[in-house]
Amino acid sequence: GEIVETSAAGDISIALSVDDSGTIAGTFTTTEGTPNNTPMETYGLYQNGKWTELALTNEKTGVTIARDGYANAISRDGKTIGGIARYGKNYVPVVWRNGELQVIDDVTGAIYDV
Repeated sequence: GEIVETSAAGDISIALSVDDSGTIAGTFTTTEGTPNNTPMETYGLYQNGKWTELALTNEKTGVTIARDGYANAISRDGKTIGGIARYGKNYVPVVWRNGELQVIDDVTGAIYDV
């Protein structure tokens, strides 16, 4: 096993699941698109030495989640990520399939395995 540093000193990142190719699903700190470059935690994939944010909006449905939750699980092939997100006033189960966000239900819940 190899230990990999997934964030810079002082930044938060949490690796929660790994697919067969080594891509990590989790959460990380970003300032991209935040007010006054304020660091915020967001959902992401870590691959090739960098974090990439998962979609916050489904362009087809207009559904948007807040940067407040976790990408908890990734499928073995890396095509499906499951987690929990703040949507309105609730923390709800969400899935990203091939990069597209889907809110599974609008009641409190989470996905921990895909």
